Amino acid sequence: MSSQHPPRLHLPATIVPANVTTGGNVPDPSWTRTQSPQPDPWRLVRDVAALFGGDPEAAIGQARRQQMDPMELAHRYARTINVRLTHPEATIFPAESLPAIPPGWLDLRILDQGTVWIDILREGHQILDPDDLTDEHLLNVLRYLRHNAIRFHADYRAAFPDRHIDPDPETWMIGTPLVQALAAERDRRAR
Repeated sequence: MSSQHPPRLHLPATIVPANVTTGGNVPDPSWTRTQSPQPDPWRLVRDVAALFGGDPEAAIGQARRQQMDPMELAHRYARTINVRLTHPEATIFPAESLPAIPPGWLDLRILDQGTVWIDILREGHQILDPDDLTDEHLLNVLRYLRHNAIRFHADYRAAFPDRHIDPDPETWMIGTPLVQALAAERDRRAR
């Protein structure tokens, strides 16, 4: 019996895996395995995430840290499928369109604005609102973006080949509207 993988849904080049520290190995969907007596409640999330490729473990880890129910995360993947099936002609959605992009993926266009950060679970956080984007979260986002500057620089250049951007990944990242806004807010809060 050969295992069959479901077809992957196409995502635009501007959408890249948010988790850059692990490989893109996608586990076989659960329907190719025998059912265990005590099913893993996160299996459905992994199966739905497999439609998009990538590695859902970072999103699952964050959901667990936030004590999110597995069905809520599965619903966030399902709403992306629904948006894509409802609007099959659309290839690009607004960067802030939360349902159009699956959890665990980063829309590189978010770097081109300085109003909102969208986290790995596809929740929007207003940069200027410390109740929405806490100090700790703001600092973590800055560290995350700077730590992954080389990867995101390469992905951005590939997604937007006609744009002229700084050839140095760190200089480019520091100069993006998102990092500029995050750094300015960090400095404002430190006063």
